Amino acid sequence: MTTTALPTTLRTDDLRARIDDALAVAAQDDATDRWSSDTTAGRTLLSLAASARSAASDLGVDGGAPLTAGPGVVVLRELAAAAHLLDQAAAEAAPARQLLEVA
Repeated sequence: MTTTALPTTLRTDDLRARIDDALAVAAQDDATDRWSSDTTAGRTLLSLAASARSAASDLGVDGGAPLTAGPGVVVLRELAAAAHLLDQAAAEAAPARQLLEVA
């Protein structure tokens, strides 16, 4: 008997890990201007946030509208909010995504 996880679980977990890593790096940096949407780093964080919102929508939760521009502190808040939304969506979807038993 073998158990395997659904592919969406792996993609969601990978995205959550990338977001956690990005937030950990940003938390160690006092220069919030570095994360502004007019910087490469800021656009990367906004892209992660948009991906998190999209993944939450795929899991059946209203993902809301992604932020497209803003100062660094707003970009960081958007990423944190999107991460929280994805965590909630994953928790709600967990019973439906339980491991499948493959014979």
